[in-house]
Amino acid sequence: LAAGADGLLIEVHPNPETALSDGAQSLTIEQFEALMMDIRFSTSDRLFAGVTE
Repeated sequence: LAAGADGLLIEVHPNPETALSDGAQSLTIEQFEALMMDIRFSTSDRLFAGVTE
């Protein structure tokens, strides 16, 4: 996002250790919530960068 990405693909599982696939790369729900808050706060100042009224 900061580098110009159009989106993210994030695997989330309530218990990654028991996931049938990709558990090692999955975030817990709590980790995902924290990541979304970090992204929201880090991008909020740039959402309308370059837009003039």
